Amino acid sequence: MSYTSFRSLSSEVCVIRNKGSICAMRQGSIILFTMMLLVIHAFSQRPAFAVKAGLSQGNVGMCDPLSQFENKFNIGIHTGVNTDIPVAPRMTVQSELQYAMFGAVYTSGDQKARYKTNYLLLPVMAKYSLDNGLSFLCGPQGGVLVRAKSVIAGRRYDLRDDMKKTDFFLVFGVNYKLQNGIGLGFRYQHGLMKVENGAAMSLKNRGFSVNVSYHLGNGSRNLLDKLF
Repeated sequence: MSYTSFRSLSSEVCVIRNKGSICAMRQGSIILFTMMLLVIHAFSQRPAFAVKAGLSQGNVGMCDPLSQFENKFNIGIHTGVNTDIPVAPRMTVQSELQYAMFGAVYTSGDQKARYKTNYLLLPVMAKYSLDNGLSFLCGPQGGVLVRAKSVIAGRRYDLRDDMKKTDFFLVFGVNYKLQNGIGLGFRYQHGLMKVENGAAMSLKNRGFSVNVSYHLGNGSRNLLDKLF
């Protein structure tokens, strides 16, 4: 499997750089900048803080039923911090800053290629909490590409120049918080933008993740106020 065939994920796919892809990149940058302002505003409102880490299963969805590749999940990790700002009874706005791994594993016969991407993620989600510690989340998420690599037949390639630098997701999740401040979470992330520049095939990020979080108490929040 050559680097060129993997990058396009099919021999029929060609790389076409046009004004449409440039326009989409500008729109993604504007959306991401707006979400970044929302996250900065959230961190300035003395919210409740939490730290989290967990495992993620990334995949790049291919809208091509005739593709010769079998598409499998790539396992990675994610970590980050989040804030909760109350806006109504049982309702909060949860803003986060995360570093997360996506990607996929493609196989065709005895050939295998692993595709790895790392993103800085900025989700801003509505959160509805129940009295029993269960909560549900939904909202948009911006992403900035940090790293993009592939491993084909033991050889490594840098794909960052072939990838779009931003992505935009819809996120759905469920959390359970224990009384000691430890939380467990599950999340699905559905990418809305093509990840490769100019690809004829529609390639979009998908991801499942599980995480463990720890919600900081008032003492920890006061310490953060003094530091920042």
